[in-house]
Amino acid sequence: MRGKFSILFVFILIFTVSCGPKIETDFFKLAASGDIEGMKLLISKGTNVNSAATNGWTALLFAMTNGSTAAVEYLISAGANFSNKTGETTALHFAVEHELTQMIVLLKNKGVNPDMFSGIHTPLMLAAEKGLTNSIKVLLEQGAEIDAINNFSWTALMYAVKAGQKEAVKLLVKGGASFKSKDYFDEKNVMIIAVESGNLDMLKLLAALGGDVNMPMKVQSGAKLLFPTPLDIAEKLGDKKMIDYLKAKGAVSSTLSPDDGSGE
Repeated sequence: MRGKFSILFVFILIFTVSCGPKIETDFFKLAASGDIEGMKLLISKGTNVNSAATNGWTALLFAMTNGSTAAVEYLISAGANFSNKTGETTALHFAVEHELTQMIVLLKNKGVNPDMFSGIHTPLMLAAEKGLTNSIKVLLEQGAEIDAINNFSWTALMYAVKAGQKEAVKLLVKGGASFKSKDYFDEKNVMIIAVESGNLDMLKLLAALGGDVNMPMKVQSGAKLLFPTPLDIAEKLGDKKMIDYLKAKGAVSSTLSPDDGSGE
């Protein structure tokens, strides 16, 4: 599956980003066209299988755009880096971002961790944030951890909500994503994130899918610890439509503090 790529696009890209020796440009072209015999010849003459173009793409990534599992398998057997970061991405994140679903499966079968990180994102977080539903489906089928968290304790569902990706949200919730995950800093949840983003349609979707309109976050106010609800946040932002919707759904304001265990 070639995904979003055409061979013409890839060849133009190669000429744009290849500033090294001509043999490297030829190697990338052979990879992009799935020419295994040609790649074998250049590797036998000393071409580095992991040499990269100026955009960080290696022959492996160019081969993945072709959709040729045979070419990708060959490069891996020849020593191509397929499980660690290459430039600003990994082979799996690359496959996910470009919805090369066949390559996602191939890499998983080669032992690549479906929950590996590139920067702050697992592949599923990346797919969720960008609304890449085909990649989300395949990652979940391949055993990606749906509620995996990064250093900020964000999950794929939280990224999808923040980015307004409604179809991704539906897929993740259907797959069992938790509404109860909270971020590291102030325990924001998906309901709070939707309100802060000013996305009423997203808030309505989350509520329809089972989200609690009274799920609070945590805020430190001096020596006091407060737990504002989605309605509190909407009122703070002055979002009348959000306020009206939340009140209609039975949302309440909260000044609950652990100091006394009750509302003030």
